[in-house]
Amino acid sequence: MSETVSALSVLPRRVLVAIALLALCWIAWRVFSLGASDVFQQAQPERALTWRSDVANALILAADPLSTKPATRNRAEALAQRAIRLSPLDGRSYRVLAQIAESRGDAPRALALYQIAARHSPRDLRSHVWLANHYLRSDTPEAALPHLDAMLRVQPGSMPILFPQLVAFASHARTQPALAALLAADPPWRRQVMTKLCREAKDPGALTPFIEDLRKLPGGIHEDEMAVWLDRLVADRRWGQAYLLWVAQLPPERRKVIGNVFDGGFESEPSNEGFDWRFGQVQGARIDLLPITGAGGERALRVAFEDQRVPFNHVRQLLALPPGAYRMTGRARAEDLRNERGLVWTLRCAEQNKPLASSEPVRGNSGWRDFSLDFSVPAQDCGGQWLQLSLPARIRAEQRIGGRVWYDDLSIARIDPAAYTPPSPP
Repeated sequence: MSETVSALSVLPRRVLVAIALLALCWIAWRVFSLGASDVFQQAQPERALTWRSDVANALILAADPLSTKPATRNRAEALAQRAIRLSPLDGRSYRVLAQIAESRGDAPRALALYQIAARHSPRDLRSHVWLANHYLRSDTPEAALPHLDAMLRVQPGSMPILFPQLVAFASHARTQPALAALLAADPPWRRQVMTKLCREAKDPGALTPFIEDLRKLPGGIHEDEMAVWLDRLVADRRWGQAYLLWVAQLPPERRKVIGNVFDGGFESEPSNEGFDWRFGQVQGARIDLLPITGAGGERALRVAFEDQRVPFNHVRQLLALPPGAYRMTGRARAEDLRNERGLVWTLRCAEQNKPLASSEPVRGNSGWRDFSLDFSVPAQDCGGQWLQLSLPARIRAEQRIGGRVWYDDLSIARIDPAAYTPPSPP
């Protein structure tokens, strides 16, 4: 009797052990099959499916190369449909079905499926490439822009390939507003595109309406973009266009100092671009805007020299004076300014660097004193001019300079040709 009870008590433990062993085997097989499926998915998706037939990624990868071949289209379609049932939000399955529809000549179905694919998988480049090409060939080319945007976000290295198309968008009236609206959203590739557009577009005149569209949108044109665009207009000698655009983007408080010389009283920090003052840096000289007794406003321009050799020409402003006779006036003050040649204001044509006039040199010591300079802007090859403060040294020895000089209240006004006094040769 006792032996029977003992046998009965041992039997369940053996069953439990067997069940446990079977479970462990099943888990081991499951882990192994998953690992094998993962190993083969990319290179051999069909082989991966022999290990696991319910992995959506393997189904899609297996269907993709079969989708455009007539003999294997049906199998590709079945695989893609099965992948959709397993993972309905993976857009690649819809892209495979779109490829099948296209290969069968069903363009409307292909378009609808590619749209679903791009919506579900926004990083799927192949869907965006197809849609971009489709819309570029259609009557609504601007519809390609969201897909070009996606391509540049996913693969920034595609810029050289896509840039010519973006130039075309920026150069044609129909597509300019759409591109401006897209850039106003500040995509990560905006800076690169704007810089290349401004510098490399063959016809800056065609870009002007696009720049205006962008400038009027919220956020407008970034300062660095405006600087590059103005430099391009200046390089192309579009002086009037550059000046009007530069004035239009000035904040209201800065428009108060607009004149033939902008901010001739040196009240605001220079932007170093456009038709504002441009202050350079050079060893041995310091350029500042500082308060001083006798200044016309709150500040004046001061240049301090450290008794070194300085090839100084580092204060300048681009002008856009129409042809005619002019008189430049201003005030200067010297404080122990030691140099034989002195400092002078010069005017030159920007196009060919042709000299127009130079002021009398300032040196030594003097209180505030007025100076004036008459000059004439010719009708040809002088649409822009450079006004520049410089040291007219002829040899290196004449570049040694020490002391300080102040300038204030610079202005240029048109005068009657009868009152014009020809300047001394610069």
